[in-house]
Amino acid sequence: MMNYFNSFSENDFRLNKNNKIIFKNQILYGPPGTGKTYHTIDKALEILGENLENRIDKKAKFDEYVKNGQIVFTTFHQSYGYEEFIEGIKPIINKDNGNSKELDYEIKDGIFKRICNRALNKERKVDNNEIDDITINNDTPIWKISLGPNASLRDKCFKENKIYIGWNKIPENMNEEFLALGTNDKSTINNFKDEMQIGDLVCVFNSLKTIKGVGIIKSDVKYGDDKEEYRTYRDVEWISKDSEISLYELNDNKNLTLKTVYKLWRIRANDLLEKIKNEKEQIDIKTIDDNTEKKFVIIIDEINRGNVSKIFGELITLIEPSKRIGKEEELKVTLPYSGEKFGVPENVYIIGTMNTADRSITSLDTALRRRFEFVEMMPDLSKLNNKFVKKDQEKVELQQLLEAINTRIEYLLDREKTIGHAFFMNIENLNDLKWVFQNKIIPLLQEYFYDDYALINAVLNNNGMIEEVVENKENDYLHSIRKLEIYNEKIIYNITSFDSKIWDNEITYQKIYKNQISDNKTKEN
Repeated sequence: MMNYFNSFSENDFRLNKNNKIIFKNQILYGPPGTGKTYHTIDKALEILGENLENRIDKKAKFDEYVKNGQIVFTTFHQSYGYEEFIEGIKPIINKDNGNSKELDYEIKDGIFKRICNRALNKERKVDNNEIDDITINNDTPIWKISLGPNASLRDKCFKENKIYIGWNKIPENMNEEFLALGTNDKSTINNFKDEMQIGDLVCVFNSLKTIKGVGIIKSDVKYGDDKEEYRTYRDVEWISKDSEISLYELNDNKNLTLKTVYKLWRIRANDLLEKIKNEKEQIDIKTIDDNTEKKFVIIIDEINRGNVSKIFGELITLIEPSKRIGKEEELKVTLPYSGEKFGVPENVYIIGTMNTADRSITSLDTALRRRFEFVEMMPDLSKLNNKFVKKDQEKVELQQLLEAINTRIEYLLDREKTIGHAFFMNIENLNDLKWVFQNKIIPLLQEYFYDDYALINAVLNNNGMIEEVVENKENDYLHSIRKLEIYNEKIIYNITSFDSKIWDNEITYQKIYKNQISDNKTKEN
């Protein structure tokens, strides 16, 4: 174990204000009703540096972080997959073609990819009065444009603060001449006219690996003199015109193509701005909001109910502290659908919850166990200290009641299937206790013991909630069975009718932890 902890650096985990270690990946595990999901709020706020005492204040602060995107919540289940968690292809209905509806497909980011991208994001502005209202972040699209076969058009664009495309009047008219164009030409015109937006970045092609000129689009499409070949244009504010900048590494070691206008989807805007700043130091880029300085938390409820290998896929390695972005052993993978390079930022924390009654921790996926710290949350009897239900002069001690039930469950099964204190926390009267037993405790015991009512009856200490049904000797339906050699008379159990008065009698609940009462009842019978 010490060798395991020695493999981390001091930056792999942090200490909060109370000097508690905060791990990047942790799972709260325990039986049902021990407050695992409840405590994810406390754990998330602890990671984010909050130290609040009042539960109302905690929930309000938690909701505030959820609203601004620093905390996200999801629940794993049997049908949950990679597509919901990382990325997948989703069908969409395209209604652009008049009244017809066409089925199309798009790559959609999952919840984990979205929070990772958000954790890397920076809101920036270029110090320029002409574009003071435009901010740039990692979601800002980047376009590549080729400005004519020689440098003359490029020089004109730099001088006039514009970008042009040709085809004379075709982009404006969009008539039969447009339909006769090739696929690349039509795509270029559509990209320039409809897909480009104010605030997008545009890079001017220089060679297969380099650009010369980066600008921010600041107008919708416009049209110039009818006689000009290059008459379709947009206004641009250039932030770089003179420096030759290599995009080869940023573009995942891929060459640029000769197509006139297309999106550089592999490149993130902040990486491009850093490249420009390094190549041309005079550019003044202001950082307005830097998410890399913040912490982000994803809460995964019921993490053991999903197929972890299927959901995390190749990312199971990337969540390790030593493999995060910025570490010496940083790892990135190429995602299968989008083809993007992806890694997990150091400022993303994962909190999972795991119900041990659903699946033992010993049978959990080894890859998951090795990459998470486990925080055990068992029933806390002290939470029920001096908590009781009183009717007339009789008191039902909730702490003793739960202790008795769990002692028997642990003896018959194991400690992972005990019952949590949370089921009893909000009980104020006998009706509340009756409701909890009928709707929570009895169904749980049925699940634990696979409807073996003799054992359920033993756990409840023969208190009358489970009744023995006397076999009817005259029952004709069992006539042929009685003749079999294997036939033995058996005790049949039923759950006592919920309309029975025993559910409204405090002595019924006392019998669970008071053996003397139960023994007296047995003698009476």
